[in-house]
Amino acid sequence: LLGRDDGMNSHGLCVTFAGCGILKREPTRRGFNFFLVVRTLLDNCRTVDEAVEHLEKMPVSGYWSFLVTDKSNNATLAQFFDGKSSFKRIGPDSAEQFLFSTNHYFLPDMVKYQEYAGDWILKNSKKRFELISKRLSQASPNISKETVRHVLSKEIYEGVCGHYYTDYFGTLFSVIYDLTELKAEACFGAPTHNKWQGPFSLEDSVGLSHYTAILPDKSIKLDALWD
Repeated sequence: LLGRDDGMNSHGLCVTFAGCGILKREPTRRGFNFFLVVRTLLDNCRTVDEAVEHLEKMPVSGYWSFLVTDKSNNATLAQFFDGKSSFKRIGPDSAEQFLFSTNHYFLPDMVKYQEYAGDWILKNSKKRFELISKRLSQASPNISKETVRHVLSKEIYEGVCGHYYTDYFGTLFSVIYDLTELKAEACFGAPTHNKWQGPFSLEDSVGLSHYTAILPDKSIKLDALWD
């Protein structure tokens, strides 16, 4: 399902990505951009272990976080900064039972690269990170699809849905993947204004479907963290 910005394959491996801010320097490392990383993992890996092996060998260009999960309840978060990388892994028996990422570096080896990010993006990302952490911690150990949907469907900073489309920071789509059932639900446009669609599965017939979406635009300068 999907397979460019994120996706899930028939083995129950899911790969998602997040950019780590609008960096104040151009990347110098030559390598794969995010969409090639996502598609390579989905096309070649069945488990988190296999995905990590690929990520450790793969030349990655740019500033990204990749979250990889599998149907055996393993997950890893990989953060890349211009060829440098760090990984955090959890499994069924880990003390921590959830991983997530927003748009800044937070793994211990990568925090030093926050200085390269845009100021508003960094403040905004940290605020969303705190909100997600609070919501998931409150729901743990009974985190459900509805827990995730609630976070995705509320506007910043009750949730993470952004309306700043003119400023290139609006929510284009949201997806909830079910790795057990191999199904996904998606909302196109802002979940505050659009319905969730699906579930979609890998067994669905091949074809083209059209969806309309409302994008409720407003200026990023209205955000309380702008100044």
